[in-house]
Formats: sequence, C-alpha cells, structure tokens
Amino acid sequence: MLPPVAFLRRLCGIIPPPRRHLVRYAGVFGPASKTRAKRRALVPTRGGEPLSAAAAPSSSTRASRVPWAELLRRVFATDVLSCPCGGRRSVVAVVVDSTRARAVLAPLGLPSTPATFAPARDPPQAEFCFDDAS
Repeated sequence: MLPPVAFLRRLCGIIPPPRRHLVRYAGVFGPASKTRAKRRALVPTRGGEPLSAAAAPSSSTRASRVPWAELLRRVFATDVLSCPCGGRRSVVAVVVDSTRARAVLAPLGLPSTPATFAPARDPPQAEFCFDDAS
C-alpha cells in the first residue's frame, strides 16, 4: 500500500488539465450533427414517452454537477473522503497560492517543492546502414 503523499503525487499526475474535454464525439454522435434532433426523439424520458423532435431538454431538467470526490470514486474505485477511523472527511479549504501552500506543508514535515521529473527524450533509434556497397 502506498503512503498517502505518494498516492496523492500519483493522483495529481493523471488529473487532466481543467476545461479540456477527454471524450470527443464526431460524425452522427457529434453536437453539430444534422440528425441530432431525430436521434434525440428516440431517447425515452423518465415518464416512458419519447421526446418529440422539437422538444429540447431544458436547463432545469439537466442533472447538477457531480462532486469531484464522486468522480474519483467512480473512476478509481477509491473513496477519497473515507477516513481510516470510519468517519467522513470534509474539505475545509482549498489552497491555490504557492506561498500559503508552503506555509501549510512545511510545519507538517511534507515536501513543499514540486516533484521534478527527467525531461522527455527521443525513443532509441536503431542504426541503419545506408551504404551503396550492399
């Protein structure tokens, strides 16, 4: 089992950048498809009747945002808010300023500088012999 700090470092490494779509739809499933209204009519509502082609879902029927902890639980099958004591954790504050983050981490004895990684390198290339003699 990983220590908590190592787990958080690995977790932060795979979090995608904000406001970037991870799944893109094209063709018939794309948002600009000419047949979108026809496809939408085939989707049943909760009442069991299909939507008409002219009826578009209103913003009031859309589901609210899913909390980040629930998304992490769905993807990684790990409840990040569960406490070893059996209780539930809660987010007290979010620190985004680097100087404040260092002030919080230093007294706890945790590293306050970001991890450094080796720069990316080219893949190994096999040597090709391009001489006219062969």
